[in-house]
Amino acid sequence: MTFLLSHAVVSVFVFTVLLNFFCLDPINSMQTGHNYTVCEDCITSDCHQQEHHNCTVNPDNTFACFTCASDIHGNSQFFSVDGCKLSCKTECLCDGACYVCVGDTSVTDTSMFVCAFPTYQVDDSCNQSPYKPSDNTSIS
Repeated sequence: MTFLLSHAVVSVFVFTVLLNFFCLDPINSMQTGHNYTVCEDCITSDCHQQEHHNCTVNPDNTFACFTCASDIHGNSQFFSVDGCKLSCKTECLCDGACYVCVGDTSVTDTSMFVCAFPTYQVDDSCNQSPYKPSDNTSIS
C-alpha cells in the first residue's frame, strides 16, 4: 500500500511541476497569427492584404503574418512600444513580438517577459528587409 501511495504522490508532483512549466507565460501575451510555407501565400492572405499586418520570415524560412490580438484575459497587446504607451498609463513590456501594458494586469513578476521580434519581413514582392513593427497599434 505504501508503495502505491508513494508512486501516486510522485506522479501528482511531476504533473504539477510540468503544468507550471508549460504555463510560464505570465499573461499569455505571445502573438498569434498564421504560418505559410511560401511567401506568396502570406502576402496574398487576408491578414496581410486586408488587416495590413506584416509578413515575417520564420527561422525555418517559412513565413508568418502575426497579430497582437488581445490575450485570453482580455489584455490589449500592441505591435510597438509607442502604440502601447498611447493606451497605457503604467509600464509597457514586450513579450514575444508584442507589447503589453503590464500595469493593467495582475502580473507582479515581470522577469519572464522576453522579447522575441522577427529578424526579417517581406514586402509585396517577397523582398526581405529588417523587421519593423506594423503601423497597426493594437488589435482588439
